[in-house]
Amino acid sequence: MTATLHLARTTSFPDTLRAYDVMLDGKLVGTLSRRQELSVPIAAGRHTLCVRLDWCGSCTSTFDARPGEELTFECASALTDWRPLFAFVYILFLRDDYLLLRRHDPRMSSAQRLHPPALPAAPSGPGAAAH
Repeated sequence: MTATLHLARTTSFPDTLRAYDVMLDGKLVGTLSRRQELSVPIAAGRHTLCVRLDWCGSCTSTFDARPGEELTFECASALTDWRPLFAFVYILFLRDDYLLLRRHDPRMSSAQRLHPPALPAAPSGPGAAAH
């Protein structure tokens, strides 16, 4: 018996005109354009999933699929809010963080699932530079 992998691409301005390659266990299983969804039957067992765009992409997610299970993931560009200012940093040094890939949690809103937490604030005040 098989499981089903569902992957949805949310809307985000960066990469609007480009399609993401969906890689399951190192093999291309489809592409996702803006606001598109993809469903793929998969064998039960351990799998790896990532999305790619040229030489950039997401971190690889490893998951276990049980027979009959419906697994849902979402992907989007990480270059939201203020991050487009650092596009070259993502392209050159953070290539596996250029795209976000998250397993769907029905208890969270789309914004909570796909927007990474804010970076910690830099220490300030006397003695902050000593740390």
